[in-house]
Amino acid sequence: MRHLCNSLQGAGHDVLVVALGNPPADHPWIARLRADGLTVVPLAVHPRHLLEERRALRALLAEFKAEVVHSHGYRSDIAVWLASVPGVRWVSTVHGFTHLDVRTTVYQIIDRLVLRRAHGVVAVSAAIRAELIRWGIRPARVHMIRNTPPATEPADRDEARALLDLATTLPVVAWIGRFSPEKGPDRLPALVRQLRTTCVLALVGDGALRAETLDALASVGGSSTTVRWLGARGDVARLMRAFDVLVLTSRSEGMPMVVLEAMASGVPVVSFDVGDVRCAVDATTGWLVPAADETQLAEAVEIALRDVENRRRKGAAAGARVAVDFSTDAWIEAHRRVYEG
Repeated sequence: MRHLCNSLQGAGHDVLVVALGNPPADHPWIARLRADGLTVVPLAVHPRHLLEERRALRALLAEFKAEVVHSHGYRSDIAVWLASVPGVRWVSTVHGFTHLDVRTTVYQIIDRLVLRRAHGVVAVSAAIRAELIRWGIRPARVHMIRNTPPATEPADRDEARALLDLATTLPVVAWIGRFSPEKGPDRLPALVRQLRTTCVLALVGDGALRAETLDALASVGGSSTTVRWLGARGDVARLMRAFDVLVLTSRSEGMPMVVLEAMASGVPVVSFDVGDVRCAVDATTGWLVPAADETQLAEAVEIALRDVENRRRKGAAAGARVAVDFSTDAWIEAHRRVYEG
């Protein structure tokens, strides 16, 4: 969303970001958007007060003279649907489906219904597009636009490792994401048990399964792998060169941004074949293994660790693939066509 807003504003469009959920004005995400030069309005309404939120959002859209409102996520989809204004077109991006608890599941059931009212729905993968159509959304209104990584000036290997407090000469395998079931952090102990090459497994992120995952990893005996949890970071895309390979253990995905960010920095990826990962990762740019085959995943990571030259060749090919197939210019043009349509 941040990349999209920055790119649209850079292309000469007027952009207003509305932050729902009554966030504090100094929230780090809001501060980051404002530092980019974007106008951000935190909607000071408790998320349970739907009618008050509807009035406030309608007033903002009218004041801004909005032509298109673009929502991201089930909560904002529902808010925009409630605040619908004649003449203002509504586009939603569906980034994926996350069933974290009963509350989110209920919201997503409602989302399935309200998205039928959207003028356009952007799916970030072919699997998500197919799911949206199964929900009853008209195929002509569902547009597949895969993610693209924002341009960053990557830190070199030594600087990135210093900033991550990762002082090691060993190869580093990175796992980056939310510690939740769909991201598969519970599969990491099996990976560590099977690795034979001495290395560091660096974990970046946080979530409900973080403590459980770290405890399980700590209980793996006789391993040649050192596990480091580096916390949740907002600058990991710039620090990707600290890592030698990225491993993706997800059970479900759309087009994961972390894969594209790693590839853009020349870091090859070892991943299960989930979502649209295969559109970026193949035998040229990394290692793609059958979904849920933990033995093949470990074998691929082992190969990546042992064959340094092959790893570097795949990393270079990965960077070239992202530059050509996942360019920001093409991505913005695709969104512009959706808006104009």
